[in-house]
Amino acid sequence: MAQPALPNINIEYYLDLAVRRKWWIIVPALLSILAGVIYIMITPKAYKANTLILVQPQKVPASYVTSTITVSLESRLRTITQQVYSRTNLENVIDQFDLYADDREETPMLELIEDLRKKIKVNLRGGGASQSFEISFQWNDPKTAAMVTNSMASQFIEQNLKVREDMAMGTTAFLENETAKMRRELEAQEKRVELYKKEHMGMLPDQLESNLKILGQLKVELNNLAMRAQAEKEQYTMLQGIQVQLKNQTQMLQMEHMQSSDFIESAPDVWGETQSEEISYLEAHLRQLLLRYTEKHPDVVSLKRKIARLQQENDTTASEIETESPSQFENPLVSQEEQIRFQLQDINRRVESYQKQISRIKKEIQSYNERIERTPEVQLELTKLTRDYSTMQRRYQSLLQKHIDARMAEQLERRQKGEQFKVLDPAVVPEKPFRPNVMKVMLMALIMGLGFGCGLAFLRDIMLGTFYNTEDLEGFLGSKVLVSIPLVKGNV
Repeated sequence: MAQPALPNINIEYYLDLAVRRKWWIIVPALLSILAGVIYIMITPKAYKANTLILVQPQKVPASYVTSTITVSLESRLRTITQQVYSRTNLENVIDQFDLYADDREETPMLELIEDLRKKIKVNLRGGGASQSFEISFQWNDPKTAAMVTNSMASQFIEQNLKVREDMAMGTTAFLENETAKMRRELEAQEKRVELYKKEHMGMLPDQLESNLKILGQLKVELNNLAMRAQAEKEQYTMLQGIQVQLKNQTQMLQMEHMQSSDFIESAPDVWGETQSEEISYLEAHLRQLLLRYTEKHPDVVSLKRKIARLQQENDTTASEIETESPSQFENPLVSQEEQIRFQLQDINRRVESYQKQISRIKKEIQSYNERIERTPEVQLELTKLTRDYSTMQRRYQSLLQKHIDARMAEQLERRQKGEQFKVLDPAVVPEKPFRPNVMKVMLMALIMGLGFGCGLAFLRDIMLGTFYNTEDLEGFLGSKVLVSIPLVKGNV
């Protein structure tokens, strides 16, 4: 593929034009330079003072105390800059350094503040761990520029400490309020759980095993009481039979009281027979009890004592009958009948007591059965309450830990151990003005003058219509030039 042809630029023509029209170029250039010099002389000089502020990291390791200031440096700088740029602060700066002394009466304060705001610049430098920013200020007096710049740097440092402290205190206050709120909710939930446990005491899940154990004991006790009541009833039936026999024998003895010798002979036999039957029955009952209980069981011990007492009474009565004379003999069946009657009364009282105990135990068994049946329902509701309580407790512990960390971070900021601004290069009195820039103005004036002069020279050359070489003439006429006579200077 063919390369496009470059435009044919006649350098010799332009050089020749510059030589021919040199004054058209030199004069505008000189005039432009003169205008630049005049501009430099009449333009008010502005001096620029700079200060560099280093952002120092937190002095205490973050692994020990975590800062609650999570806002980036750029955001904090914007916040601090807005505070420094505020109308109240800039008005104080104007009053402090007596700025715009000549313009205060004629110019409104708001316009002066806006002009001062434009003269203050804040530029962030660097990144990562080593960050810094530069504050610059322009003014017509170098000393004032340096003082105002250093004052601005001090304000930035103070505002940064205040902003960080306010953020730390705000975080602490927020977490403190949230912790107190969560504590109240947790205490209310604790009261609900406690009240529910009190209302359902005895039916709680952790009491199920105890309820089952007590229920088993009550059933065993109920069975024992039923057996005791049954034994007492059997003994009652036996004693009633003996009582009937004694009554019959007593009636027979009364009919035969006239036959004293026969009565004396037959009484011991009857008495001994009755006592022996009762003792035999009690011994048989004792053997039945020993099959279920041990020797130390109260019923076994009581029955043994009763058998021993009856045997002793039997022996005593028999000896008395043998020693007494027929005239002194009294009927022993009457006293025996009284004893049986007393025994029957005792048995009735014991049976009634057993029945009361059985009724009470049945009610207790029913109550414990109801508790055991309602335990799953109580457990389900209690699980919901305790789950909510556990969730609140975890949230409360988390908030409490955050509150403690926030208070430590607040103390860190109060003691100025957190991230700080440090003036690395304070502003000094500038030796040269920042504006106008002499080199820049003169260079621009020279370029503008040369450009304007070249344009005038080229325009003048075109307007005259003079041909200075054969190429221009051939281009104008459209014909070849055959002979060209050079210019001859001097005498011919």
